[in-house]
Amino acid sequence: MNPPLGEMLIGAVQPCLDFVVADFKCLQHYRRKQSALGLLQASKYYHINLEISNIEWLD
Repeated sequence: MNPPLGEMLIGAVQPCLDFVVADFKCLQHYRRKQSALGLLQASKYYHINLEISNIEWLD
């Protein structure tokens, strides 16, 4: 006897869904990493500009 159609469809589609979910998680990780790097660079830029502003103010 054959398995129900729903089980057959789930079995056929599941590997595809696993791949899409894994790819999405990888994309989220990459975006979080890029966002964190962007924040770090922005904070360094702000700190440097703040230091330059303080030097100019002291003159």
